[in-house]
Amino acid sequence: MPRVVMTCNLPGDGTGRSRRLAGAPVWWAKARAVVAALGIAAMSACGGGGGGSPPPQTPAACQGSFAIDTPTYADTWETDQALIEIGGWAPTPGGPYSGNCPGDPGYTMTWRNEGSGDAGLAFAWTSKYYGVLGPYCSTRWSTSEIALIVGDNRIRVSGGTALGEACILVKRLRDTTPPRVSWTSPADGAVNVPVTASITVYFNEPMDRTSVTTATFVLRDQQGAAVTGSVTVDASGRTATFVPSAPLAYPRTYTATVTTGVRDATGGNALAADWRWSFSTGAVPDTAPPVVNAVDPPAGSACMATLGTVSATFDEPIDPLTLSASTFVLRDAHGTPVSARVSYAQQTARLQPTVSLSGDAPYTATLTTGIKDLAGNALAADYAWTFRTGAEAGAWQRTTTASAPYPRSGHFAVWTGAEMIVAGGFAYLPDWNRFEYTSTGARYDPANDTWRAIAPNAPARMNGTAVWTGAEMLVWGGTDYGGGVAAGAAYNPATDAWRALPTAGAPASAAQHTAVWTGSEMIVWGGVDAAGRPLASGARYDPATNTWRPMTSIGAPTARARHTAVWTGAEMIIWGGSDGTSDLATGARYDPVADAWTPIAAANAPSARVGHTAVWTGAQMIVWGSRFGTTNSGGRYSPATDTWQPTSTLCTPSGREGHVAVWTGTKMLVWGGYSGAYAQYYVQGAAYDPAGDTWQAMSATDAPAARFDHSGVWTGSRFVVWGGRESGTFNTGGRFAP
Repeated sequence: MPRVVMTCNLPGDGTGRSRRLAGAPVWWAKARAVVAALGIAAMSACGGGGGGSPPPQTPAACQGSFAIDTPTYADTWETDQALIEIGGWAPTPGGPYSGNCPGDPGYTMTWRNEGSGDAGLAFAWTSKYYGVLGPYCSTRWSTSEIALIVGDNRIRVSGGTALGEACILVKRLRDTTPPRVSWTSPADGAVNVPVTASITVYFNEPMDRTSVTTATFVLRDQQGAAVTGSVTVDASGRTATFVPSAPLAYPRTYTATVTTGVRDATGGNALAADWRWSFSTGAVPDTAPPVVNAVDPPAGSACMATLGTVSATFDEPIDPLTLSASTFVLRDAHGTPVSARVSYAQQTARLQPTVSLSGDAPYTATLTTGIKDLAGNALAADYAWTFRTGAEAGAWQRTTTASAPYPRSGHFAVWTGAEMIVAGGFAYLPDWNRFEYTSTGARYDPANDTWRAIAPNAPARMNGTAVWTGAEMLVWGGTDYGGGVAAGAAYNPATDAWRALPTAGAPASAAQHTAVWTGSEMIVWGGVDAAGRPLASGARYDPATNTWRPMTSIGAPTARARHTAVWTGAEMIIWGGSDGTSDLATGARYDPVADAWTPIAAANAPSARVGHTAVWTGAQMIVWGSRFGTTNSGGRYSPATDTWQPTSTLCTPSGREGHVAVWTGTKMLVWGGYSGAYAQYYVQGAAYDPAGDTWQAMSATDAPAARFDHSGVWTGSRFVVWGGRESGTFNTGGRFAP
């Protein structure tokens, strides 16, 4: 992970030397304040200049009229990557903006890495940009990829006599961490492995392909004799496969070994120790065809979402190379195939239409005999089933982007009763074409679809917690460039002012914790501390006295992070999460009046998980979703009876994490998120009615683009979602009326 030392030439420093700033977020807040007050043309102190371009960067012996801003405005950048691209701004030829930009500024630019001696070309172009003063022409340049040596790489970029030179010192850190084996296929101890199986090992980082050979990836039978075969490494460098030259024998135990001769690609680090695992082939050849165990949506159902997924689960692993849009097909009532993408994980194949299906219409899904198991056995016959799309709930309206804050994800967000307040997060700053942890924010009025900025003094962090007290937004924790931060702040919209929360007696929770508002206190619990260690502790903040109080640890749940918490009106309920080693399916209830914990029942609880959401209905806590989106199951917990009930899986939305969920008073609305297992981002959500234990798809018409790490609030009549990210970061959103 690159690290930056943020320095820049400040006004009044005639020496040309740079003074260290307190940190990038503070600097950007000051820079934006200058922009707002004086306009882009006045930004000459650090990263701004006439016509929207930053000022020249002029370290010693490197005088030029153009600037480096990628990977940083600073003079120094540290990275453990082997390649880097350098870029920045240059003077724009011609006069003021007149409606057109020339495209090619006519500069000849080169670069030289004084550390390695390598040299190459840089390229410049002039384009139209938009700033606070309107459109303007601005010129950017970028090098080709530059190979870095371990240690110091002083890179000098020359623009010839027209521009002079700009320099940056890139320090490539040596990667000293040994690679690890993440998992293998077959797994250690696997039985009845097909004799035609290949043996695959998955590493946690790209490997040096030349080091992964038949000498370092070896398969031996139970007599210790080496099995002949070949080894390949995929394009990512993370996956190596041993393919035996002939089928394995029946029945035999085989041991695979990856030796310490394998090395990672970035640092040449060897595996810390030989990695061995064993498996056994079956007593008899596998000649049984695979069987379809379950499908979704079920045959005869009438609730398929128009942007939903179709899935089939098999009784055994399937050869993923036999699953495609030609062997898993969805057809409309006329027999026309629907354009779709097919994926596979954990014995389940998924078909995701790439176009919206028709509403209230029949569709037929077919799994053909082209689908085979790992032994090469095909389905005995085509498997087909028919279902219908159903009526979809509600309607969307897009949120305006006029005066909207910077695109961002992982931001703080609360509903005040009249406005949604968003602040902080990891933002894209289009005027500077870069990402930063931001201290800016804004207030959104859904009734009038308007934004207005708030004081830019929010904690410049992402993925912290926020609660609304009735008068202030209280935020706590989150991560910035240095990792988790155990600190907080309060924002008062009446005065448009921020204040820091006290640290005396504050919890150690820095990230991945939970926070609830009781009506008089904010309770923060769990998560990880600044060193990343899971916690089993918390504290209670009283804004009336501006003080923290400790919570008892007697009977508290085990240490965990990424859990969920709800406030029932009398108790806080904690459930799920991870202890850093395993996902958890346990929880407890905390009574702040008695300062006491009570464990909750584990019987019939949902499977252990992180990445889920939780809402309080007034009588039950509903949890749903999971890490990687591997399950679409959930559960309803009733504290009055200390019992769990599962949520229905009929017409359920696709499993996901990174989504948001709100309670409307009668239903839980789930929207957005992604499935890491199936590499899928979701634009369609669903409404869950616990009274009938039923799901209904939400309309996708005019919905915001698919995303995760966004925010969502319930206004009393509308579900407002905003921000988040997918391949890019958003400053868009939507208002859903159920």
